[in-house]
Amino acid sequence: MKKLGIIGGYSYKSTIYYYEKIVYALRGQCDITIRSIDYTIFDRHTEANDLNGLRMFLQEAVNDLLMVGCEIIAIACNTAHIVKEKLEFGKAVFVDIVSAMANYLAKEGIRSALIFGTTLTVTVNFMKNDFDKKGIELISADDNPHFATLDAILCDYCAAPGMAPHTTLANDAIIPIFNMLERHKVDAFIFGCTELPLLCDGRQFEKKFNSHYVSSCDVHIESIITAMRA
Repeated sequence: MKKLGIIGGYSYKSTIYYYEKIVYALRGQCDITIRSIDYTIFDRHTEANDLNGLRMFLQEAVNDLLMVGCEIIAIACNTAHIVKEKLEFGKAVFVDIVSAMANYLAKEGIRSALIFGTTLTVTVNFMKNDFDKKGIELISADDNPHFATLDAILCDYCAAPGMAPHTTLANDAIIPIFNMLERHKVDAFIFGCTELPLLCDGRQFEKKFNSHYVSSCDVHIESIITAMRA
């Protein structure tokens, strides 16, 4: 079993989710190192759209994992993948959440998808190239006025220790955004933020909107497990 290094901490809640799912799937037969980054520094770089600063910050975390012998590296955050092409992983295998999603959707025969996530994730749309290569149209939900409310809830959830999963606030913010599914008639909708599945169960919307639900973190976790076993 290959040694895994996870860059987490944004947020710690989704990092714990990654850890629990991987350890459970492998029945504890795994060697995992978690490098938990400083949430406030990450936030500072993303708020200022300082991509070079973000790259250097994340590269430091990657280097720490390489130094302790990690053979596989994963970043447990969608937004951080905005600089994935600029990071250097040495001899380690980088399990990329964007490629994992694109491969999964292509395998499922999905040709169009609407993505929900943080403002930076959906406005910069850095996932588009990977999806285009697979012939999948990726549509952003950033033009919906309710999106700012969802973004604020995600930020609070990342920082607050006591916020319960699947909160009414999250559902109230997400449901109006889902009206976009009726307008776009896409094959799937993606929770492109690792905290979203912890806040709201996307499966509840599948029948209503006749669209396939995809959790980016769950797809990513499956890809990580496959890489560890290879």
